[in-house]
Amino acid sequence: MQNMIGIALSMAYILLVLAVATVIARINKGATEKSRKLVHILVGNWVFITPMFTELWAVLLVPFSFIIINSLSLKYKLIPAMERNDDSLGTVYYAISMFVLSGAGLILGWKTLPFIGLLIMAYGDGLAAIAGKRWGLSKPFSFAPQKTLVGSAVVAVAAFIITAGCIFAFASPAQLEVTGWPMVLVIAAATAVFFLLLLS
Repeated sequence: MQNMIGIALSMAYILLVLAVATVIARINKGATEKSRKLVHILVGNWVFITPMFTELWAVLLVPFSFIIINSLSLKYKLIPAMERNDDSLGTVYYAISMFVLSGAGLILGWKTLPFIGLLIMAYGDGLAAIAGKRWGLSKPFSFAPQKTLVGSAVVAVAAFIITAGCIFAFASPAQLEVTGWPMVLVIAAATAVFFLLLLS
């Protein structure tokens, strides 16, 4: 029963994020970097639901579903709010990362793994793109000519904060549960990023 509740919450949350991004895209008369990064960042908060899962099949079902959905969306533009006008496989790779990290975390009994990996990918990469596009003038990396110094710094700072925060959170013998402050954190983070994207 607990696994089924986790699946239902997961699907409801991700579909809500996609719905909000779609509304923003329509307001802007088409997908923008705002709607894409809104999806990218907020979907990462799904990891806060993963402690509910006790069976491997259950925790893998959600990202597996979105590997299929994102692949179809890339080909047929089913969810334009999260797609670029190119053949980039970024959304598919994102879902694959969710699949691998959440599954490995449960198999290894290493609950910190999906939190660190997915939150850095969501917030670090997502906020770096926003900061880099708005303030990134210097592009000093010959091996990655589109990456800015500002964006790289944002990723580094975000990775440090997220890693330190996750280690601190999981240092408790009780570890992290989907009750109390973690859910408050999700709501606060989602709200903050939502308004950041709207105002950027």
